[in-house]
Order: sequence, then structure tokens, then C-alpha cells
Amino acid sequence: PGHGRDDAWTEGATLALIDAWGERYLHLNRGNLKQKHWREVADEVTKRSCLDESSSGRSGKSDVQCKNRLDTLKKKYKIEKARLASEGSPSKWPFFVKLDELIGPSKKGKKRSTPPPSNNGIAPAAGAGAALTATPVSRDQSRNHRQQQAQQAQATSNDSSSRDFKDLARAIIKFGEVYERIESAKQQQLMDLERQRMEFTKDLELQRMQLFMQTQVELAKMKHGK
Repeated sequence: PGHGRDDAWTEGATLALIDAWGERYLHLNRGNLKQKHWREVADEVTKRSCLDESSSGRSGKSDVQCKNRLDTLKKKYKIEKARLASEGSPSKWPFFVKLDELIGPSKKGKKRSTPPPSNNGIAPAAGAGAALTATPVSRDQSRNHRQQQAQQAQATSNDSSSRDFKDLARAIIKFGEVYERIESAKQQQLMDLERQRMEFTKDLELQRMQLFMQTQVELAKMKHGK
């Protein structure tokens, strides 16, 4: 049988996984689950899956399968969240609402205590199997953590790019307004200079005529005197 393959998970089993993990996640004040918690989650998912008729004939889930499946769901949630932020359309992914209530950005920093979850009378897996899977889970957790950080950085970069574009648009509009005011002031200055030039030309012509008339009068006086 498949180990942790996504196609081996029905919708009912996935919902059971989110519920079982979510209870312990909140009980730990939104902290990381330990190995014993994952074994409890696997037992609960297996038990609930056995009650689902659509899951008949499928094998139970191990703690490693549960953790890998949840890591895949978290990555899918990050991608879906980024898509919604860019497109603004509602999500059609059936697990988005549940995950958003647990790990959405608005939930960060909030602490909540819930009663300790029950094992429902099912004993955890033997210590030998847990010892064999402890190291791979630790490596998977480190790798998935890095991938989540990269996705968060990408989402932050997209948000920053959107803000930069809006700032640039506002700056262009502001520049256009300033440029329009400067051009209007230049036109007004040109009109004032033209008016002053015309007045100066008129005054100069008047002075020239006065000087001409005065010269004519002086010449006439000189002729009359002779």
C-alpha cells in the first residue's frame, strides 16, 4: 500500500486528520506536535476512517503518513491563500476554511487552551516503530519548514510588489499635477512678458515720436531765427 500518497486519502479521512491535529495544535497553544501526539492523531484518523463506508478496504494511517499529509495540506493552503489575495475570488478547496481558522494570518499570536484530547481508548503505536520513524520525521519537518518560509517570503514579496506599484501610481499622478502647475505658471509668465514687451515697445515708439517732433520744432526755430 502507498505510504503517505495523497491519492490514498479520502476527503473524509483528510477532514478527520485536520480535526484530530487541530485539537492538539490548539491545546499546545498553536505549537508543534510531538511524536506521541502524531501517534494519537494517526490512531484517531484510522478509527474514524474505519467508520466511513467509503474507506472500507483501506489500511490504517501511520503517524508519518498523517504528518506528511498535513504538511502537504499546509503547503496547499499557502498557495491557495496567495491565489485568493491576488484574484479575490472565494476558495473552492474543501479544506481551506478549516485550515484558515487554525493557521490563517489573523490567528497568529492568539493563544487558546482546550481540554486534552482523548485517545478514544486506542493504545499508541509501539516504541520500536516510533524510534525508526523519529529521524525521517525530523528531517521532513525541517524541509517543510524551509519550504513554508520560502512560500511566506514569496507571498510577502507579492504584497510588497503590489504596494510598490500603488506607490508608483500615486507618485506618477502627483508628478503630473506638479508638472501641470509648472506649465500653467510658465504660460502665465510668457503672457506677462509679452504684455510687458508690447508696453515697452509702445512707450519706445511714443518717445521716438516725441523726440522727432521736438527736433522738428527746434529746426523750425533755427530757420525762423535766421
